[in-house]
Amino acid sequence: MVSIPKRLHIACCGIFFFLSVQTVCSQDLYWITFTDKGDISRYKNEEILTPSALENRRKKGIALDALDYPVDAEYVQGLRMLGIPVKNRSRWFNSVSAYLYEQDIYSVLQLPFVQEVKPVSRGLRISDYDTPFSKQDVASSDSLPFVGSYRNQLNMLGLDTLQSLGFTGSGVKVAVFDNGFYGVAEAAVFAHLFREDRVLATRDFVDGDTNVFEPCIHCRHGTEVLSAMAGILPDQIQGSAPDATYILLRTENDASETPQEEDNWIAAAEYADSLGAQVFSTSLGYYQFDEPRFNYLPEDLDGNTALITQAGDIAASRGIIVVNSAGNTRAEEDFITNIAPPADGDSVIAVGAVDELKRRASFSKYGPTADGQIKPDVMAMGVQTFLVHANGQVIRNSGTSFSCPLISGMLACVIQAKPSVSYGELYQTLIESSDRFAQPDSQYGYGIPSAMKMIGKLAPSTVGTRSLLEKGRWSLFPNPGSHTFYLSTFHQSNFSQISLEIRDLQGRLMWDDTFSNVKILEKIPFQVNLSPGIYIYMIKNYREDVYIDTGKLIIER
Repeated sequence: MVSIPKRLHIACCGIFFFLSVQTVCSQDLYWITFTDKGDISRYKNEEILTPSALENRRKKGIALDALDYPVDAEYVQGLRMLGIPVKNRSRWFNSVSAYLYEQDIYSVLQLPFVQEVKPVSRGLRISDYDTPFSKQDVASSDSLPFVGSYRNQLNMLGLDTLQSLGFTGSGVKVAVFDNGFYGVAEAAVFAHLFREDRVLATRDFVDGDTNVFEPCIHCRHGTEVLSAMAGILPDQIQGSAPDATYILLRTENDASETPQEEDNWIAAAEYADSLGAQVFSTSLGYYQFDEPRFNYLPEDLDGNTALITQAGDIAASRGIIVVNSAGNTRAEEDFITNIAPPADGDSVIAVGAVDELKRRASFSKYGPTADGQIKPDVMAMGVQTFLVHANGQVIRNSGTSFSCPLISGMLACVIQAKPSVSYGELYQTLIESSDRFAQPDSQYGYGIPSAMKMIGKLAPSTVGTRSLLEKGRWSLFPNPGSHTFYLSTFHQSNFSQISLEIRDLQGRLMWDDTFSNVKILEKIPFQVNLSPGIYIYMIKNYREDVYIDTGKLIIER
């Protein structure tokens, strides 16, 4: 499913024409692509990726390849000798970005190690501050109380049940790409991240430093997005993956329309990959540019043309789960109404928005893409989503930017349950668990996924041996079975009382019972009259009200 992009070529005659019709008084940002990477045998693996990133690759059986090696430092030095300042380097595209005067292009093309020179596009960010809402959107949000209903955005995905089992994203690295995270360092909703040292890294690719918390024009957007994943305020809000580890990356410049956002996104993706990120959550999209001749046209949204889309697919080939907002339709758009890059990537999970009643938001972009892909892939609550403002107050805001982190966090929780899950296995399980899997369409995609269905569909090793408190030394057998089952424990200590729950793959309670004075190796019989199928069993320490084991139960005829 992962598509690795082909090299792009620009003919010299096109460059000469370009020079002949343009003025030469200003600098613009360009990609300079090299012919090769020189001698890659000189590098050691640990010089390319961090130990955690290498471990991620090992778990998934993904070997290092030519895309992982850096651009040749001697080639970069050759550009500097011409007075060309390099901004970002891309190992995936074997390129650098640099500001050039137009008269510099010919000189750069004469270098024997340069293959091509092409402009870097100017991108417009998906906006959630001027999104037009229909009466349907507003009515659905006004019909429910403000206090307490933040749980709806979790319950819709089955995250309430999954998190109660202890799967909260712990140990999973999530990289968040946005326009800044003003207020995050001070807000109580994020205090646990800093207290537990779960902000792994920060990087500002706009200003070239590590401070992503300073104020900017719209940089509360990143704060609100992060709150949907990482926030915790008792009885007010809980994120979709509150215990994950986060990499916070500023890639979007709101101060001006400069040709850097797409370049920044690619640089950030490669940086996050080097740190071992397992999930990318990005509520950004690029399709319309200052100069119309650089626009992505509808036929370009084919999953392979936009550079940022290619980068998303390459990230997936490295084993990273890339989740992106589908985008919001805006009144001023006159040529494009469907999915915005990189969400058109065949290995990028595009997320659309629904309201609390599971109706598609009027602003949520949809496909299909130019190559016929069903997009969006899945949906989550993006109308009046509960979030936290940069001032620390709980608010509600709308946009596919806020349905995206709900799905990103859900997938982080699933990855915690099965760290070695491959991209293909995770994606297939995601769509198979969605409520429109049997009849997907271009507006809803495969629908709203279920976290518990995903757990149920993954291999038994995902959950059957996972202990949430007591090393998981429980046995439920025969499994598969039909009517009479036995429960036994290998724990050295006895339990005064435990409860056993059996739920369907949507998390609904189908059967439960309580057992007292459970002793080591004792076989406790019980009978279940349920239809044949796959279920989830959950064992709870009744006195402490804590789940201590869970697994898959298959009931046969």
